[in-house]
Amino acid sequence: MKGKLIAALILILLPGCITYYINGLYIKGQWTDFVRPKRPVGYFGMNSITIRFTSDSFFYYNNRWSDVISNEPCPYYSGEEYACGKYAINDGLLNLVGNWTDKSYKNIKTSGCYNDGIFEITYRCEILEKKKFQLSLLDSASKYRTGVKKNLILYKE
Repeated sequence: MKGKLIAALILILLPGCITYYINGLYIKGQWTDFVRPKRPVGYFGMNSITIRFTSDSFFYYNNRWSDVISNEPCPYYSGEEYACGKYAINDGLLNLVGNWTDKSYKNIKTSGCYNDGIFEITYRCEILEKKKFQLSLLDSASKYRTGVKKNLILYKE
């Protein structure tokens, strides 16, 4: 009986014990790797990734844009991708495991342009400043056609 009570208490308390820190940096909230310039000149193409961390979940948004006009149904240099799932922090590593989704973050993407199915990446984290950290991809991003950068410098919004 005592063992069952302890197990029940662990299950109740465990969600509150989730680590929100990477090497001392509090990561809950929204982070982005790029701020779009107000007045681009000439050819313009950029990629911006935003990650929002909540209690135990992440919401990943990749926005690619360009001033190139294309009739392709899935142009490489333009589009939006979404993923969400759970994250874990351990020894300076950030592991994101979830699925590519639609814009609502509720429906798993199973086909269409760019990535679909399982989203799983691991980054090594390095704090650069109080509201700025760098992520370096550890696992192979070759399974993703787009949507995952090898190196990110994220700023707290």
